[in-house]
Amino acid sequence: IHEHLLLKVQSFQTNLPENEEIGIQLANFGVAAQIHIRSIGYKNPNLIEFSGVNADGHEVTLVQHISQLNFLLVAVKPIEDEPYRIGFR
Repeated sequence: IHEHLLLKVQSFQTNLPENEEIGIQLANFGVAAQIHIRSIGYKNPNLIEFSGVNADGHEVTLVQHISQLNFLLVAVKPIEDEPYRIGFR
């Protein structure tokens, strides 16, 4: 699942305009929450972690079980001077 997510993020990020970065939008908390993604990780066997910054500039980490993965990749205006690009090894 982690590898599939990385491929999806890479593909989405490749098609972004130079002045936008990747984010995810969640509706799990009663209101929509938007995260500017900085990294994606996992904890075997079944947790995915999204780390980033929220719209207020606070660092956040979403830890989610793979059975509950449900989010929308969105293009967002950067909160820093330059759009952030997630790098993968």
